[in-house]
Amino acid sequence: MVSKPLIVVICLDEEGVSEIINDRLYTVLARKDEVLKATSLSEARRHLTSTIRPHAVIVADDAVTYPRNREVLLRLVEYAKAGGTVVYAGTFSSSVRHQDLDSMFKDVWGLPWRAFSFATTTHTVNPRVQGLNPNGLVKRYVVDANHIDHVALEDAVYLPSSVVKKLRKGGHQSAGQTYRTPAAFATVGRGRVGYIGDVDGDDDTTRLVIAMCFWPGSRAPVPPGDGVAEVVSILMSMQGL
Repeated sequence: MVSKPLIVVICLDEEGVSEIINDRLYTVLARKDEVLKATSLSEARRHLTSTIRPHAVIVADDAVTYPRNREVLLRLVEYAKAGGTVVYAGTFSSSVRHQDLDSMFKDVWGLPWRAFSFATTTHTVNPRVQGLNPNGLVKRYVVDANHIDHVALEDAVYLPSSVVKKLRKGGHQSAGQTYRTPAAFATVGRGRVGYIGDVDGDDDTTRLVIAMCFWPGSRAPVPPGDGVAEVVSILMSMQGL
């Protein structure tokens, strides 16, 4: 019997509405996958260092950006670089502070992504996005979302319709040109990291989360070890120890 893929949902601060908003996604995933929640630092550490590696990790709230949970962020990057998939979804975008989001992407992930603003928009799937099959995504994405900026063309999942029309006509982007989007998906090492800014968690977004978790070629990484020494040494150097 083939075991179900393991999906870990990290939700370190379950106060407020996080449980309600994440319920739809959790229910859909649980129908076909084994879903485990990490609601404490120790649980997150265990899932990210176990020899039974998750197929994907969904970060469902902003508590991973708190200083006391810095270790989790470092382990998430380590996991992704080894071939794992990390997706920021759920209530993450609606609760994280802009400065914390910018710092996390720049200093921890090494990405130029920056927080932009909240907007209700209708976007079209980007035909040039890499790592995802555009045919498996809803073509017109109507969403209330916290957008991010400075996203490379190949990493932007959805773009304004006017931009997509130019791309389909063979339009070329200027060197270094970046885009604003409600959803992004980038390569990190041998794995991937995604961001979804939707604040409502509707069915189209649920499909997008699943597409990111199971992008073509995705698989649970094989751990080279428990990763403790590397992460702890990084933490100590950051603290000047």
